[in-house]
Order: sequence, then C-alpha cells, then structure tokens
Amino acid sequence: MNTIWSRLEFQKDQPKYEHIMDYIRNLISSKLLINNEKLPPVRELAYLINVTPGTVARAYKELISLGLLEAGVGRGTFVKAQEQESFLKIVPTQLDLRFVRLPDMGQTELIRSAIQTLNASPDFDRMFLNFGSHKGRTLEQSFARFISNDIDTGQIDPNHVVITSGAQHGVMVALLSIKQREQPVVAVDDLAFGGFRDLSDMLGCDIYSIAWDEDGPLPWSLEHCHQKYGVNVYITSAEVHNPTMACVTNERRVELADVAKRCGISIIDDDCCRISVASGPSYRALAPQMTWYVTSLSKVLSSGLRLGAVIAPELCVHTARKVVMTSILRVSDYFYHLGQHILTSDALAGVRSRIGDETETYLEEAINRLGRFELSWQPKAPFLFIWLPRGWRTTAFCQEAERRGVLVVPSDAFVLRNAKAPAAVRICVNAEYGLHAFTDAIDTLADILQNPSQEVGIS
Repeated sequence: MNTIWSRLEFQKDQPKYEHIMDYIRNLISSKLLINNEKLPPVRELAYLINVTPGTVARAYKELISLGLLEAGVGRGTFVKAQEQESFLKIVPTQLDLRFVRLPDMGQTELIRSAIQTLNASPDFDRMFLNFGSHKGRTLEQSFARFISNDIDTGQIDPNHVVITSGAQHGVMVALLSIKQREQPVVAVDDLAFGGFRDLSDMLGCDIYSIAWDEDGPLPWSLEHCHQKYGVNVYITSAEVHNPTMACVTNERRVELADVAKRCGISIIDDDCCRISVASGPSYRALAPQMTWYVTSLSKVLSSGLRLGAVIAPELCVHTARKVVMTSILRVSDYFYHLGQHILTSDALAGVRSRIGDETETYLEEAINRLGRFELSWQPKAPFLFIWLPRGWRTTAFCQEAERRGVLVVPSDAFVLRNAKAPAAVRICVNAEYGLHAFTDAIDTLADILQNPSQEVGIS
C-alpha cells in the first residue's frame, strides 16, 4: 500500500488537499484502489506524504461528500463500492457538436451526494407533497455568493435574486417584467444566440441588431437603434459572447453602460457560459438600475441541471417574482434544496476548477487540429467559432460534415431573419464519449476543410 502513496507529487498551483483528492480518484479509476478497500488512517497517510493531518482529513471528507469514499465510526475510511460500469463507451455514428456536454470532473458525484442527502432528510415528503414558500431565501443567498465570487456585479442584495429554471427562462423573466411597464423593442448583437430572437418573436417584440468591432458592441449603433426604432432593451453577453466567444473590453462596457443610462435602455446580460473568473466588471456593476444579470448552472456544471438566477434591478424585483409565479409558479422545493446543497458544498470550487481545466484540454486539442483556420475561442469556455475559408458556403460545409457523422451549428442560426450570415460554424465541446471521440470529430472537420470533395462545390 505504501508504494502507491510514494508516487504522489505536489505542485505549487493547486492546494495539497485537491492533489490528494485527484490522486485518490485516479487510483480508484485505475483499479489500484478497489471497492471496499481500506485507506490509511489520516495521521498515517499524512506522515507518508509529508502533509498535515488536517490536509488529509479534508481530502477524505470531500471525497466522502462526492460519494467516492465512505467512513465508518471506529472502522476507518474505505473506497465506497461503485456499480460496475463499462469503461468502453460506444461512440454513435453521429457525434453532435451542436450542444455542450461538459466533461464529468466530479459534478455527477457532487449532485448524487446532494440527492442522497435530500432523500435521507426528514423533510423529504414535504418537498413533494407541499408547495413551500422557500422561506429564508437560502438559495438566493447562495447564488449571490456564487456569483460574487468571480465577477464584479456590485453589491448583491439576496432579496434581488430571483430563482429561475435556467438562463433562457431568466431572459424570459426579464423581458416579461419589462413588458409590464412598456412594450419591449429589443436589440441583439449582429451574431447572437438564436434563443434571444425566438423569445422576442414569441413576445411580439420588434428586434434589431447591433454592430460590433474588435472591442465589442458599438455604442453609437445601440444609441442609433434607440433613436430610430425606439429600442429600449438590449440582450447581450459581455464575458463570453455566444457564438463568437468574444469578450467585451472594459472600456467598451463603460461606454455601453453610459448609453443605457442616458437613453433608458435595459440591459439583459446573459452570463451563462463563463466558467473562469470574469475579466472585468459586469454591466450590473456599471448600471445597476438598468441591468438584469442572468446566470445558470447548466453550462458551467451540468446541462441537465435546469437551475438559474436573475439579479433584477431593485424596482423590478416584485414584478420579476410575479412573472416567475405566472410562468412556472416556482422552482420546486426539491430542486430549490438540491441547488442549495450543491452551491454550499465544499467540493464545488474544486469541481468547477477541474471542469474548466479539462474543458481547456478539449479546446487545445481542437485548436491544434484547426489552428490553421480562423478561430474564435476563450480559455475554459466550451465553444469554438470557425470562420470558414474564402469561397466556402456554410450550408455545404454543414451538409458534408453531417454526411461524415459530425453535427455543427451554421452561422445563420445566429442572425436575424433575412440578415446575411457570414461563412462560419459554431462547435461545442461534447465530452459525452470522451476526448478520443471528440478529437476524431474535429479531425473530420479539419479533413473536410483541407480536402474538400467535389460535392461540396466551393465557389
């Protein structure tokens, strides 16, 4: 047993307890530690690897919370028996790179542990039989801390946080709240997430596009749309723009916030795609009474976890809560408490950090294979945007990619109807079938670009 611990090496860029956690995870996955095997006592392992007993104890505690280890009073710490799983994943004939599937770096165990805790709670029956009022706003407080940890949003009052069923629902809540006082006339970016357009159409809003340059949205374009068309709502993403992966400069954010305040334009800032620490202040920090800040756990933790939050302007909080009540009544008690357990878990920070690092590994593999072409990307953000070489038609490229088993999103999904789309496609990190399958798909796209077939018909 002692020989496997002698291989553990520490580096300066990560806390020692996280190194121990990662090492034990690797020992379990490689079968060097097997189901029900006993680990060394805390003090013994601390002596073996030359750390404090508290460091080992914390690593054990977090791995227990993630469901990888279990402890028995007076018996010690053991590898928790896991269901047998096949490590050979069957890759489908088509690999879908249209949607994000984050690598599992402990979030499954984190969510499973939270579910197990809830299932054992004496209040379990009330979470389903009753429709509670979420007294105390504990999840709102946890979201406020979660948001403020890595982005400047100004001071957050938990009473201004409104829980939603994901980020798209959050954008809808903001738009419908604005509609209570005036008909929204919406602006989006030249290239923008198609859900903004569809939601605006559904609510009967006129919609216009804002031009960009290398620093971000052009302030004069926003002001022009306000003066000419009456635009009073701008839906955008300052940190990780979907689909181009652009990040708006801090100077440009200040200029846009000034336009919003001067013209009375509400900004809906959708910050659902960012995994790493923000590069600058949010629009809410710059214009708190004009900004709706929207976030979600879906693209930073788990796509299936439809749980998000909106920080509403102070005067709009009551209306926002009313909109949530009329659209979904409320997030269920069970999901509310599940989110609370996840956001307050000691393991969350480490899981998020590992997700970001592994996502960057996927990005690096894609960039190494597609680097000769024009790419837009951000570290740790699970997307790439490829500007196709001169002469390529987006539709022809997507059809050829689909014929060869890879699905991507064409650029026309990100423009307003009847607008001219550039020759480009968006690729998402899909880790469902592992890095090898993902890189095979990227190799296919690179081969199409480097060796176009006659059927593609490049002009």
